[in-house]
Amino acid sequence: MRNETGNNTAKIERLTVNAAEAAEMLGVSARTVFQLTKAGKLPHKRLGGRVVYPIETLRRFINETDAE
Repeated sequence: MRNETGNNTAKIERLTVNAAEAAEMLGVSARTVFQLTKAGKLPHKRLGGRVVYPIETLRRFINETDAE
């Protein structure tokens, strides 16, 4: 879709978020996200030198995690 200036205005749906965004989505601190990641409890992907969290994986994680 293009606007009057000819620029593409189609919204691209993001598939991943960074640690700070994952923390905000989960309602926890970034430190908690890093701790869960290091412990192997929070699924993540490495893309180049970055650690990213697939949004669908975060949804599954929060739905499958038992309340502590």
